[in-house]
Amino acid sequence: MKRHAKNNRGFTLLELMMVITMVGVLASIATPSYLNYIQRARATQCHVDRGELQNIVIQYYHDHSDTELQSLQQLVDEGYLPSERTCPLGGEYVLIPAESVASEYPVVACSLHYLPEMVSQEEPGTPEEPGTPEEPGITEQPETPEEPGQPAEPVDSDKQDKEKKQKKQKKEKKGNKS
Repeated sequence: MKRHAKNNRGFTLLELMMVITMVGVLASIATPSYLNYIQRARATQCHVDRGELQNIVIQYYHDHSDTELQSLQQLVDEGYLPSERTCPLGGEYVLIPAESVASEYPVVACSLHYLPEMVSQEEPGTPEEPGTPEEPGITEQPETPEEPGQPAEPVDSDKQDKEKKQKKQKKEKKGNKS
C-alpha cells in the first residue's frame, strides 16, 4: 500500500474560491472600462471618416464646380470613393446641403454622432419668438402637446406656491441681516 505524505502541497477550496472572487471583481471593473474605450474609439473613427469624406467632397467640387452633389453615392460612381462608407457604430453618413448649414460645400454628417445646426430661414414679418404675443392685450397660451391626442402636462400649483414662499423667505432673511 502506498502511504500518503503528511505535508501535501495544494490549494484548499477556500483559497480557490478567494482567487475566483478576486478575478470576478477585477473583471467586473475592467469590462465596462474596456467597452467604454471601444465606444470612444469607434466614435473617433467616425469623426476621422467624416473628415476624410469632407475633404473628398471639397475635392469633388474643385473638379466639378458645375455639378451639384446630391449623395455620397455620386462620389462612388465618379471614382472618388471605392465604396460607400458607414459609421463604425452602424450610423449612416449623409450629405447636408450647403444652404442648410451656411457653408460653401455640403457637410458630411453621421446619423449617430453629428448633425450640424441647420440655418433657419425666417419669413419677413414673423415674430422672433413663437410664444410672444403680437398685441398688448393678448396673453400667452400654454404649450400644446407635441402629438395630438395627448393631454398637456398639468401645472403643479403647489410647487409654484412653495417656490414663491421660499423666495419670499430668502428676501426676508436678507432684509433682517442688513
